[in-house]
Amino acid sequence: MCIANNNILKIYRNIMKLLYWIIVLFIISFGILSQCSIREGFSSNYNSCIAKGYTKSFCVQTPTSAYGPSSCLCEDGKLGRIIPGFGGQCVCL
Repeated sequence: MCIANNNILKIYRNIMKLLYWIIVLFIISFGILSQCSIREGFSSNYNSCIAKGYTKSFCVQTPTSAYGPSSCLCEDGKLGRIIPGFGGQCVCL
């Protein structure tokens, strides 16, 4: 009778270990998948920004890390650059 209880206890421990690893893998995979689904809501088009209901002052504040501090917003909503020799005008690329 004692041997049967030991076997049941071993089976129970194995099942608990298996459940533990399944839960750990689920948590890790959920963390990885949730990171992949994050999307930034930035729209690079000025007109679509205005159409979504944002103010003009908000829509002209675009991420400009690609061009640096000399970037500007063209009339068509695209990014341009302020280049020396053009009288401070926005040069659209």
